[in-house]
Amino acid sequence: MGDPRNLWVVCISVAFSGMDKGWRVATKESWGLKLDRAEQHLKEFDAAAATFAARHPYVVERVVQPKRQRHIWLYRLRFTEQPDPMMAVVLGDVIENMRSCLDHIRCGLVPRRRRNKLLYFPAESVDPWERTGRKFVVRDPKVRSRYLSAVEGMAVQAKAIVEEMQPYQVGPKERHVHPLAVLNSLNNADKHRRLIVLALGLDEAVSTTKVRGDIINQTVPGFAVDGSEVAKFGFPGRPEPTESEVEVTVSGTPRIAVDVGLRNKYPEASQMLWHILAELRSTVGDLEPFVIP
Repeated sequence: MGDPRNLWVVCISVAFSGMDKGWRVATKESWGLKLDRAEQHLKEFDAAAATFAARHPYVVERVVQPKRQRHIWLYRLRFTEQPDPMMAVVLGDVIENMRSCLDHIRCGLVPRRRRNKLLYFPAESVDPWERTGRKFVVRDPKVRSRYLSAVEGMAVQAKAIVEEMQPYQVGPKERHVHPLAVLNSLNNADKHRRLIVLALGLDEAVSTTKVRGDIINQTVPGFAVDGSEVAKFGFPGRPEPTESEVEVTVSGTPRIAVDVGLRNKYPEASQMLWHILAELRSTVGDLEPFVIP
């Protein structure tokens, strides 16, 4: 008999050869699997959000005004319950799968010799090649180097698609709400600093005040978060009622939004992420014809 160690070497070589073949098959489709998984997590989030909203976890509270404004009756929205922290964890899974989908397809778009490079799918909010005079707006040359390395080896058409989907293409006023910019920002926050910050509020909120047979309806503008003013009124020229004679209620749709770092803007989480998911599926569909086997 030959040396049994040689048999082990042969077996191990065959095993790794099979693993490589399986890896190639899985990698070719992995971006699609990532998006499917993100969709499953997003449906899980939607179900939890619907259950939470059905409990109507909010009340209206009167706020005692300063002495000079005691004649003004002011009511604010108060939430009595916050979303389960696990909902932020589920959103983190959604975002991680969507972001890594792009990194996976980037690997599929470049030759095999470059697939072991730890490079990411570029997401630039400022044009790396924009100049003011003779100087680049983005001073760090590593940004341009990383971008070029990320697309090196791609087909010309694939490079054009990647460039077209960069956030800086929509201009300075809109680039921070570009789907790829938001996705990148949320992914970095979840991965490196904290759980995604959820903001609870009411959409299309309307307050109804009933007092001595009169009804006052007031529309609450924007996304009404905890502490938002929902009703404000007075009784000029008339005696004030007792508090028991005044009934204030508020109606609206409870929403769970995401803090994306934009002042006074809280995009509704589910709607925003479904939009990003649709954009990614479209982009992946455009890029797949240029995947290198």
